Amino acid sequence: AQWVNDNGDLLGPWDELQELEPPPSHSLFSPLVNELLCQWSGDAVKKKALTDWMTKVLAGASLDSKAGKTGAKDSVVPGLQLVKLPKETLDGFITLVFPLLLRRRDIGVFIFTRERKTTIYDVRVQIQSAAQAQQAQAQAQAQAQAQAQAHAQAQSHAQQIQPPPRTRSADGPTRDKAEVNPRNTASMDMGSATGAAQREFDEGGSSGANSDEDEAGVEAGPG
Repeated sequence: AQWVNDNGDLLGPWDELQELEPPPSHSLFSPLVNELLCQWSGDAVKKKALTDWMTKVLAGASLDSKAGKTGAKDSVVPGLQLVKLPKETLDGFITLVFPLLLRRRDIGVFIFTRERKTTIYDVRVQIQSAAQAQQAQAQAQAQAQAQAQAHAQAQSHAQQIQPPPRTRSADGPTRDKAEVNPRNTASMDMGSATGAAQREFDEGGSSGANSDEDEAGVEAGPG
């Protein structure tokens, strides 16, 4: 048996429901479930097919992906898919119907949903042996741990290669903290001074007669 793929108006991929409600006290043939099935479909054949599948699973039928073709009465296809469900109907199945499967202790139950553009949903139920379920859970946990470690390593690497923080000096533009800040020449804090002005300042600073006048002009700025 194969899953039905109808991908025409989907908004996203299948998402696994992380936690299923505990098995309810009512039965599969309770008025609550019957009302939900009537809300889901008026087709008696569809409703019977769903209840037959649930009944076989709960009765302990073996899981066989070819059960639908062989017609074996003691085996069941290990999957069920309902498509284009309104939100309230989907919630009803997840709350009232599918938790009944948890009464069978030798299988794992997995619920997946996906959303469509028309605000209707598909739901998929997958069951497998308890051993396979434990193995799948262990693999999922190992994968999650590996992803978390990779994320932590990436963050650590990003922190290591960050540039040094920048600070603003009291008498000049912003510069790196690691940058040497020489204080012996005023020209280091002049910003965008032209080469000619720089040379004039340097020459004036080196002559004994005009050094005080030139230094005063630099400090005053372009006024």
